[in-house]
Amino acid sequence: MQRDFGEEHKHSRAIKGAPLESLFAQFCLHCLWFGNCNIRAIAVLWIEFVREVRWFWEESQPLARMPINGVIDLSTCLINQKLHMLAICIDKKHRQDQDHQKGVENQASVSNRAEEDVQVARDLYSQSVGEGFSEERDSPSTSKGLRAAEATKPSFSSKHPNAVTSADSKPSDCVRWGSAGVVGSMMLLNSYQKMHAPFTQDPPLMTEDMHEERLHAVEAFGDSFSFSAQLEREILSSDMSAFKAANPDAVFEDFIRWHSPRDWENDDTENIGVSQTNTMDGLKNDWPPRGRLSERMSEYGNSWRTIWNEAPALPASEQKPLLDPNQEGEKALHYLETLQPHELLEQMICTAFRAAADTLNQTTFGGLKQMTTKMGQLYLTMASTLKPLQANHPCVDGEIIEDSRRLCAIFGHVESLLTLAASLHRKFLQTPRLSEAIFSDYYDFYLPRMGTGSLGCDVDKDFEKKQQVRLQEREVIASMFTPPTANQSWRKALSMGNLLNGHEPIFREIIFYMRDRVSGSYYAACSSTGYQQEIETYRMYICGTSNDLQVALSVASCD
Repeated sequence: MQRDFGEEHKHSRAIKGAPLESLFAQFCLHCLWFGNCNIRAIAVLWIEFVREVRWFWEESQPLARMPINGVIDLSTCLINQKLHMLAICIDKKHRQDQDHQKGVENQASVSNRAEEDVQVARDLYSQSVGEGFSEERDSPSTSKGLRAAEATKPSFSSKHPNAVTSADSKPSDCVRWGSAGVVGSMMLLNSYQKMHAPFTQDPPLMTEDMHEERLHAVEAFGDSFSFSAQLEREILSSDMSAFKAANPDAVFEDFIRWHSPRDWENDDTENIGVSQTNTMDGLKNDWPPRGRLSERMSEYGNSWRTIWNEAPALPASEQKPLLDPNQEGEKALHYLETLQPHELLEQMICTAFRAAADTLNQTTFGGLKQMTTKMGQLYLTMASTLKPLQANHPCVDGEIIEDSRRLCAIFGHVESLLTLAASLHRKFLQTPRLSEAIFSDYYDFYLPRMGTGSLGCDVDKDFEKKQQVRLQEREVIASMFTPPTANQSWRKALSMGNLLNGHEPIFREIIFYMRDRVSGSYYAACSSTGYQQEIETYRMYICGTSNDLQVALSVASCD
């Protein structure tokens, strides 16, 4: 019996591995089948694994056991982060290919329709010439026919599909691009227009090594921009461009009120104004909003204002993507293909221990306190033991190897205890007191074997502790031992006690002696008294099974 598969131990993330159901975790668990950690077999399997991943990338096929959305979990190992990045890039690349294919098909369809319209115009013109109007080249009928043919051509509008015209806009207002809707009752500062929230791009996804590279680049860039502004420059520029497109009359203060409300300080002390009503709709007029930028945003040379001044008004659909799937996908594959052996083994060991522990954690053992504590101690022990493997050192000393071996022994002990706990929980599901008592006694007995108990105990003795069964628990215990049926009892009686390895023998030999009173037995033959005195032994050989017994040979001997 298992728990919900999505349930994770609270200390599982302390181990920098991969989630249990992820692709790399399953790869590591399959590698455990190689005897004595055959490094050559693991190397060959990894090469084939990366080759298959490359095929999925080139064919734009979804990567198995990897999500195609969400943020990259930096608490996992780097290989899992790269596989997650690759899965997202495959999905984005597939969507781009589909959009490109649809665009080509639409363009071809429009081109075909235009050619058909031109051909219709030519046919109309030829028909008019055939009816006797060829000599009147400049006649009104000819020009009307040509103008009608031109009118049938499709007209291409420059209006963007995301462009909307708000109901409160004036005739002189610009068209909004990429608007996601009105932001409550917020109004723009310089014009009596409602503020619109724009469609924005998702922030670019980055793995752990990409964060480190970007940090080094920012440090080397200098102090012309603050660290936070430089790190988010691309995202800010994209959001500002989208906001400008959705709100053509917006100013920098409007963007701050929408994007970073904490940097806008409302001024409640001033009067809103003499006029409190709007003559157009009769509603309360709270425009223009009273307030000012925070000190951080109003200081001279603020980087956000610099980015605002440089950002063009473009909706998110027309902006350069913050994440280039082709480039980032190739980078992820390059990492997998050029991974050093020691880096692969370090991440495999951490992931294998975490995945194996998560597998044990899925087992239901009835909430036994000793077992719950032991599982928590196992995760903490693994985290501390495997921490040196996450330092990315090219060489591993003997101490780390010895610690890993001890961790394997501890893991085996915990697995044995968990197996017993799960078995007792299933057998004594209706009598939890007995399962807890039996496991508690066995836990105290087994604890010295794990090297955590008293060393004076005799660890070689067998577990012989007995538990008293209460009256209300007897029926449950009795139901665990079902009595044999009549057919089973009869078959057992016919087997004559000669069962070998659970199977009946093919041949049987039955021997009668003189003391068995052969002369008066059912099995004895009728003969004279003198002949009976000479009989010492009577043997009968029987063959077949208990359902089909046959006398193979009957011998009387004087031995």
